[in-house]
Amino acid sequence: MLMISVLTVTHGRDRSLRSHLESLVRADRFSDVRVKVLINGPDLQAVDILNEYAQRYHNISFIQGSRCSKGKARNILMAESQGCDIFYFLDDDCQVAQDAFTILMDMGEAHPAIECFGGPNLTCAGDSVFARAQGHALGSFFGALWVRDRYRVHGDPRIVDERSLILCNLAIRCQALARSGVVFNEALACAEENLLIRDLIAAGCRCMHIPWLRVFHERRRTMAGFCRQMFIYGLGKCQVVQKNPFFLWMMKVWLLLACSALWLLVVPWVRSLLTMAGCLYVISGIFAAVWIAGRERDLRIFWHLLYIFPAIHIGYGLGFIWGIVTVVDNRMYA
Repeated sequence: MLMISVLTVTHGRDRSLRSHLESLVRADRFSDVRVKVLINGPDLQAVDILNEYAQRYHNISFIQGSRCSKGKARNILMAESQGCDIFYFLDDDCQVAQDAFTILMDMGEAHPAIECFGGPNLTCAGDSVFARAQGHALGSFFGALWVRDRYRVHGDPRIVDERSLILCNLAIRCQALARSGVVFNEALACAEENLLIRDLIAAGCRCMHIPWLRVFHERRRTMAGFCRQMFIYGLGKCQVVQKNPFFLWMMKVWLLLACSALWLLVVPWVRSLLTMAGCLYVISGIFAAVWIAGRERDLRIFWHLLYIFPAIHIGYGLGFIWGIVTVVDNRMYA
């Protein structure tokens, strides 16, 4: 039987943390896994909650650390959790499905050549229409393009790259990390799993997306929170891209050229092209919203998608640009 260590970083999410822990202890084969949580900075309420669970369940433990990036926090957790076969990374605002541990153990034993496993993060059952609309938008091609499989159940288990995997539901064999020497980059605000998975694949590791290895992720409760999330995603992606010096140089040249070309907006045919592109975007967004709302048979989702789609694209884009023009203190986004 494979030994799984569930690793979670938490800070300032007391209600979510309790729901997260409750989902773990209710899951099948919970007694066969170990759970370790790192409190990322001062958080007395998290200490109280984890003390309560650690006393009730012998396989739950926690450590406290000073505030740091999420990448560094997860590296600390891995160093403190040696002696297992698989590290299973979860977010503190995620709830695992009842059969998550069973699926991971079975697939891990059935596919010994696969060293990284992951699945989708879905919207919690009974969540608000606004929350469900976020999940549907992120699970659509118009909303999230080639990373949409991170947010939907689709297809059969298959070999993938980092575009289909996400850190709130990611399992990695310890021997793959030890053999490759790959760890989380500690200088990223977000998307640290993209760089880690890319490095693992470069080292010869194979990754599998398992559609039914599900977690249920709490969506943002406010529009401001959702926009901030998209901004951080874009910022993290920019930092990942910047690890390639050529792309960093190209991004700066592109930004300089784009700013230099603003005077072209006074040219009539340029304005016409931009108007046509804007109209195409709006029509595509409306079509995607109609399709999703019809599929879900809920007209309320349609109205939410009309502003959620632009929020994804604008927030992500602004975050990406912010990553080009500034030096970021990643502890702000831990």
